[in-house]
Amino acid sequence: MNLVIDIGNTRCKWAIFDKRNLIVQDTAKTFDLHLLGQIIASHEGIDQAILSSVREFPKECRDTLAEHTDYFIELTHQTPTPIVNRYKTPQTLGLDRLAAAVGASISFPGTPLLVIDAGTAITIDFVSASNEFMGGNISPGIETRFRALNHFTGQLPLVDLKSEFVGLGVDTISAIRAGVQKGVIFEIESYIKEYKEKYTELTTVLTGGHCQFIAQHLQAPVQLIDDLTLKGLLEILLFNAG
Repeated sequence: MNLVIDIGNTRCKWAIFDKRNLIVQDTAKTFDLHLLGQIIASHEGIDQAILSSVREFPKECRDTLAEHTDYFIELTHQTPTPIVNRYKTPQTLGLDRLAAAVGASISFPGTPLLVIDAGTAITIDFVSASNEFMGGNISPGIETRFRALNHFTGQLPLVDLKSEFVGLGVDTISAIRAGVQKGVIFEIESYIKEYKEKYTELTTVLTGGHCQFIAQHLQAPVQLIDDLTLKGLLEILLFNAG
């Protein structure tokens, strides 16, 4: 069985696959040796593992993963992947972006892809029909925008996301909520329209913590895959394990 661990900016996600079949997945605020021990003890037969982390990861967890599996890799910019990375500075490319691109390319082979990850940041990446990661853009995510308005102004309150919101604010809270949420929706719609005009066979894949909310309000069709990064990491693991 394969253990996949994704340590993001705000959440730690992990999953166990029997080959490509998902057995279990979960999230945690932190990933430590105690949690890893519980996972190993509760699921016998984990023989391969992959780790992707955008922040500090305990060395003892790395050592435990290496000791308890036949094959363990930690994703870096030097790790071979099923897609060609055309990013000019691969060492600065977020590993979650790379993994999501791999997951999308495996899910929808042979088609140009716009891969949108809506989390702490919004990343919009393009993968060619020939499986080449061509690059993408980064902007603040929904909650990041709410926090920025509150932090960098003297009067604006901290507002949270709501699925139902007015089109035009009638007070400060509704104005912030509509401005941020509609701004993100318009931004993503614009990217989809731009790339659909260039690539008529384009498939848009949406993932990330706010993907469900955004998908509800988009007019353009999208493929919603909540665990896209985990699937991508699994494919990278299988690609390297042989």
